[in-house]
Amino acid sequence: TMSSQAYWVIIPAAGQGTRFAAAHPKQYMDLLGEPILSHTLKRFLGQAAVRQIVVALSPQDRHFSALSLAENPRITTVLG
Repeated sequence: TMSSQAYWVIIPAAGQGTRFAAAHPKQYMDLLGEPILSHTLKRFLGQAAVRQIVVALSPQDRHFSALSLAENPRITTVLG
């Protein structure tokens, strides 16, 4: 029988990348044409059992709102 389990996913993305010494935090660095965080979100959104994704962001984050997935109703942000 099919499992009816539902999952919530928490993605810690509040790092500011200061040790990485780049113009953007690591989660927003380009990988194959899109930010690493977008790849992560798409992977989880593709799973039917994932009901909600909570992304923990830095209070200084100015990049998340520019992601194409930022307005997805299955994604919620919190300060981390």
